[in-house]
Amino acid sequence: MSGVDLFSTLPDHVLQHVLSFLPSRNAVSSSALSRRWRHQWRSSPALRVPGPDASTFINRFLLLRDGVSPLRTLEIDVGHCSNEYDDDDVDMWIRHGALTCQTLAFAASAEQPSEMLRLTRGPLAARHLTTLRLRSIRIDGDFLDLSRCPALLHLSLSKCLLDCKTIASSSLRRLSLADCSFVSSTKTSTRIATPSLRWLHLEGPPRCLLESMPSLTAATVLLLWGKEAKDCGSRSMLLDALSEATTLELMASSSRGQSLHPGIAI
Repeated sequence: MSGVDLFSTLPDHVLQHVLSFLPSRNAVSSSALSRRWRHQWRSSPALRVPGPDASTFINRFLLLRDGVSPLRTLEIDVGHCSNEYDDDDVDMWIRHGALTCQTLAFAASAEQPSEMLRLTRGPLAARHLTTLRLRSIRIDGDFLDLSRCPALLHLSLSKCLLDCKTIASSSLRRLSLADCSFVSSTKTSTRIATPSLRWLHLEGPPRCLLESMPSLTAATVLLLWGKEAKDCGSRSMLLDALSEATTLELMASSSRGQSLHPGIAI
């Protein structure tokens, strides 16, 4: 079997599936292997871009893709925010992926809130989307009104700055809000309306109002209880929203790091 190219016996759709697991720069580089490989990356169902200095690459990749083959996964990590990226680019990438993707993920890092890239346009509409992950980005307005994403099951927001009235989805099953900051131009708490939720992870300042979650089975809530806690209503309202959970871990600490309540497992 020495010297036999087993890949050459595989059909195109299998090669494209294999390429979808690679970082997209590597997938494009495969075009140098042979004439058959020259255009396989154009039909790969995934765009995966880790690391900085990628704005031009992402735009050209999306422009040169085979428009017949749908994109199913879009994962972009731009690293530290720089002048290379702007809000319009990020919004365009996410909404382009939302047309066909099942998984959307965008990650960045920022030392100050003023450095964060922003999503400021209207609600996201994504008929096929099941998983949405965002890290270190500012989200304003109605973007997280996810009623136009009927298949969405998993939402993860990490280190985000949220200036929105509502996080809403009737289909969502798993929600993670980790180290996010809630701000509001109207000085009202963000409303979380996810009636089908089964799993919740909430970590950070309690600037949100949890509506009824009758399907909830497991919740982990780690609250930094500072002077802004009055904006979120009473603690009894929080516990009422979590009352259906069969497994509950609850921790609340002051802004000085002092524990106010021990963890509770029910």
